[in-house]
Formats: sequence, structure tokens, C-alpha cells
Amino acid sequence: MTNSNKKTPLRDIQETSIQLIWFSLTREYFLLGHTFNEEDLPLRIPFKGEGWIEISQEFIGYAFVLRLRTTIQTKVGERRYNQFKEMQLEEGTEAIMSISELARYPKIKAEVSVVLPRLEDITEKLFKLLRWRFKLAVYLNKSTNGEFKWSFDQHKWQQINSFKESGVVCSPFYFIQNPKEEIEKLITTHSIEEETEPIGHTILREAQTIISSSPESGLVMGFVALEVAVKRFITLRDPEYIFPDPSPNIHKLLTEIIPALDTKFELSNKDQNTVKDIMLHRNDMVHKGKMPDSVGPHKITKYLAFIEMIILMLDVHMGFDWAQEYLNFCGNNLRSMESVKE
Repeated sequence: MTNSNKKTPLRDIQETSIQLIWFSLTREYFLLGHTFNEEDLPLRIPFKGEGWIEISQEFIGYAFVLRLRTTIQTKVGERRYNQFKEMQLEEGTEAIMSISELARYPKIKAEVSVVLPRLEDITEKLFKLLRWRFKLAVYLNKSTNGEFKWSFDQHKWQQINSFKESGVVCSPFYFIQNPKEEIEKLITTHSIEEETEPIGHTILREAQTIISSSPESGLVMGFVALEVAVKRFITLRDPEYIFPDPSPNIHKLLTEIIPALDTKFELSNKDQNTVKDIMLHRNDMVHKGKMPDSVGPHKITKYLAFIEMIILMLDVHMGFDWAQEYLNFCGNNLRSMESVKE
């Protein structure tokens, strides 16, 4: 049952659409961004023979809100038919009710309870998959009065019109061409039974959420994101690779180990030096408890943008061609940040 006090990206709607012999469970997520052209929406895409996802869009305040709605349909056994008769459902008709309303029909509610965790799991993974693919870096929550608030971390929630001043790092907004084809391809090539959004991206997003309140912690977490992404890349490229103990530092992994696995991967001397700087300042924070005064919030923001650029490079070298556009944007963004005097 929905807990209205718990602020989450999804939990606003938990409906059951019951039709004769069948019922459908529906979940909704809200994402921030204007990645789709209006004429491309709404989208309805089936997945895995279980149900479908729908994506629609509306304009709220200063930004577009994308609505991701996942539906799973499952068959109810014939023995439940008497309870459908109690609902006065005729063939071809439909009743929509909340999970709590189903308490009057315990046998059908039992069927719902079995499928609900599956719906939660699939919708969460689809949300993360789309968030990664389309760089939608924020959570949205819709209140009972219909107003939206946004958050990076699901703890600090802000009015939707404050998003334009949020300082999102490397999150481009541009229109996706052929979104239906892109999403179908995404769902096909990434099993939603497994990890969807690579964990390095998830950790980096968390680092970006705390940079304004604790830049030093943001850098430490960003460094963890880079380590995780690099080691994941190596493991996927060479499942038999065994990391020695102690593991090589991140500079060696990026300049020696990965190029040995992928001859096209190469960091410039300037980028290699930036990796060394990030390592140095991360070690200062972890082992000494502080960083040099010269490493302020602006420089740490640049370091996180650089880390995002490296993680996107790894995505490209893993064969995700769409990541190249984000990589180009991130590189341009980083250069513009470097031109600003601290």
C-alpha cells in the first residue's frame, strides 16, 4: 500500500485494472527532462510478453515532466470468477481500483500481492535504464494536490521552477530521434532481470547531489564511481581477469590495463595528469582529513565533470554508440568550466 509520507520517485499511483479473468497492475515514475518531441508521444511499448510501458509528457513550470507508466497483466484463475461476479463485471468491461479497495475481494487481492513485487522490480529497473540512457538525472514526486517537486537524492525536495538554477553537471537536454525505436532497442539489449543503469553512473549521480553541501565528500564519492566503472569495464572485457592484491591504482588501470584490453582507449597526457590530481586530492581527504585550500568547490565540480567524461568514454568503448553524444557534450561543458577563473 502506498505510504504518502515517503517521498520517492514513484509511489504516486498504484492501481489495479481488473477485467474479466485478467487484471493489470500499474506503476508510475516521473522524470524531469525534455528529451522527446511532442509528436513522438505518448509511446506505448510492449515488453517481455508481460505488459507494456507508456511514456507521456507534460510541461510543468520551467521543465517537461516525463511520465513512465509500467503495466503488468496477469491471468486470474477461473476459480476466482465468483468474485468477478460480485464486482458485477461483464465480459469486456473493466474496473479500476486501488490496492486497498481490493481488500473486499481477498482472493483477488492475494493474486495481486504475488505480482506486485514483480511490478515494483521491473518498474524500478526500467526507470534506471531510461534515466541512464536519456540522462534524466533527477527524481520527481507528485503530491496529492498535483504539484511536482524534484530532488537529486530523494531527501531534499525543491519546487519545480528552481531546477533551472540547480547546476546539473553534464546533463544535456536535446531531442532523441526515433524514441520508440531507441527504447525498444534498450529493453531488448538490456535484460531488466539484471543490472540496468551501471552502478558507476548511480554513484556519480549521488556524488553530484552532495557537491553543494559537501564538495570534499562529493569528490571522494566521485572517485569511487570512477573506480567502480573502470573495474566493471575490465571485468566485462576480460571475465577471467583477476585483480591483484593490492589492486593497481586508478591511473595504472586507465593507462595500462584498459589499453591492453582495448587498443583504441587512450587518455591524453593532460587527462592522465588530471587523474593523478584527483587521486592525490582524494588521498589527502581520506588519509589527512582535508584537501589543500586551492581545491575549492569549483575545482571539485570540474573533477566530477571529468570523472563523468571518463565513465562516458567507457560506455562508448563498451559499444553504446549513443553515449558519444553525451561524451561530446560533457567534453564541451568541461572546457567551458576550465575557462572560468576560480
